[in-house]
Amino acid sequence: MKSLSLILTTLVALIPAAADAGVYGRFSATHNNIRDLKASIENDENIEATVDAGLGYSAALGYKFSMLRIEGEYYWSSNSIGNSKNEWIHAAGDIDVSSWFGNAYLDLPLFPIVHPYVGVGVGMTKVEFSDVRVSVEGIQLFNQDFTTDDSVLGYQLLAGLVVDLPITDLSLSLGYRYILMDEPDLDFDTVVQSWSEVDAPNRHVIEVGLMYAF
Repeated sequence: MKSLSLILTTLVALIPAAADAGVYGRFSATHNNIRDLKASIENDENIEATVDAGLGYSAALGYKFSMLRIEGEYYWSSNSIGNSKNEWIHAAGDIDVSSWFGNAYLDLPLFPIVHPYVGVGVGMTKVEFSDVRVSVEGIQLFNQDFTTDDSVLGYQLLAGLVVDLPITDLSLSLGYRYILMDEPDLDFDTVVQSWSEVDAPNRHVIEVGLMYAF
């Protein structure tokens, strides 16, 4: 009986009180990095360019069920195409990503005011390449007015910490997420017919935000 009592006491201590359940809002500032971007052309040559780190934000409205949280989130970020790794090609432009995600989190109540979390999300992602400028051996293929976009399925894996701030309904969130998406079908081939595809701009994201419990 003592063993059973100890187990029950431990379980109760790990489960947050029902009063913790309720609606919350979150806003986060993000810093994102994209791996080198590759494009393929029909003669099997690859164009590769670096992508500068970029900034973004996310806003979410959710509901907390004890250790489980669900939320709807809007995420936006922007990056600039850096230098081409091909000596005979110069590439520049911007990559903007806007997403609507449905997320689910598991909060782990391991410490009194610090709660690690893990989560997953899925939703629609719009990928837009704008102000694209590409020249090959000095010949301009795309001018800065060229823009193309596509909407694809996006997915994300999330992990981080939520820190409750004393005497307020606010919490500080510190997190990491990896966003991946299906390969977009972009219209580069309408200008250069031999252009076949561009890699999806998957990204690593570090974020800092505030959560408010209503």
